[in-house]
Amino acid sequence: MNKKTMLLLALLVLTLAGLTIYLRSSVLVNRVSIDGGVLSNEMGSAMERRAVDSVAGILPKVDIMPIAPPNDYEPIYNYDDALTKQNRSYEMYASYSLVTNDVPAYFRQLREYVLSVGGRVLSLQTGNQGKYQTGYMTAKVPVAKFDEATAMVTEKVSSVESQQLNATDVTGQVEAIKSQIASLEDQKAQKEIELVGAKTEVERRQIELEIKRLTKQLEQMKNQDTAQAEQVSYATLNVSASSSKNFYNPQARLSLWEELIDAYTSVLDNLYVVARFLIWVIVYGAILTPLVIIIRVFKRRAENKKELDI
Repeated sequence: MNKKTMLLLALLVLTLAGLTIYLRSSVLVNRVSIDGGVLSNEMGSAMERRAVDSVAGILPKVDIMPIAPPNDYEPIYNYDDALTKQNRSYEMYASYSLVTNDVPAYFRQLREYVLSVGGRVLSLQTGNQGKYQTGYMTAKVPVAKFDEATAMVTEKVSSVESQQLNATDVTGQVEAIKSQIASLEDQKAQKEIELVGAKTEVERRQIELEIKRLTKQLEQMKNQDTAQAEQVSYATLNVSASSSKNFYNPQARLSLWEELIDAYTSVLDNLYVVARFLIWVIVYGAILTPLVIIIRVFKRRAENKKELDI
C-alpha cells in the first residue's frame, strides 16, 4: 500500500473507533439516566412510606373514635390536652443526616447498639450511589435510652449535616383512650346486668346486640391503647449517612483528600476511555486492513489484465 492509502485507512479506522466509543457511551448514559430515574422514584416512594411508618410508630396510628355507629351508638368522644396531669406522655423522634468514612461499618455498629438496648431495627439499607457510600436506617429504641441513642448516632462521625429532634405531647390522647375504655367497660357491665333481668326474647335479643356492639368498640379501643403505649414507650430514629458531604450538598467544597481521590478517579476514567479507543482501533484495523489489501490485489490484477489485452 502506498502512503496515501495507508493514511486514508488510518483516518477511517480512527474515525470509526471514535464514533463507536461515542455511540456506546451515549447509549450507556441514557440507560443509566432511565434506570436512575426509576430508582430515584422508587427510593423516594420508599422513603416517604418509611417516614410515615416511622413517625406513626410500630403500629398504624388511627383516629381516636369508635366505628361509625348506628342511631343507638354512643356519641363520639373528644379529648383535650389533659393539662392537669403531672405525668406526661411523649412521642419522641430524631432524624439525622451524617457523613462518615465507612458507612457499612457505621450502620453495623449502630444496629448492634440498637439491639443491645432492647430496640428494634425497622429498616436498614446500605450501598453506593455514584461514587458515594450511602445508607439509611429506621429504628425504635426505648424512650429511656433516647438521649443515649442520639449521642451514639453522632459519635465518631465526620460531620452532622442536619438533625431534627421532636417530642410531641400525647397525654391528652392517652388519657382519652383510657377514659373511653373505662366508659365502655362500665356500659358493657350494665348491659350484662340488664340481660340477666330481661323478661322477653325481644328484649334479650336487643340487649345481646348492644353487648356485641360494646365488645367490638372495646376491642378497638384496647388495640388503640396498645398501639399508643408502644408509640410512647419507643422513640423513633431515622438516620441517613454518606461518605461525603457532597452527597447532601453537591456545591460543597471538596476536602484535599477527596480532591486527590477525585483526580485519581478522573485519570483512571480517562485511561479507561483511551484503552477502549485503542481496542476499537485494533478491531477496525484488523478488519479493514485485509479488505483494503484484497481490494488492492484485485484492482492490480484487473489493471494488469487490461494492459495485456491492449
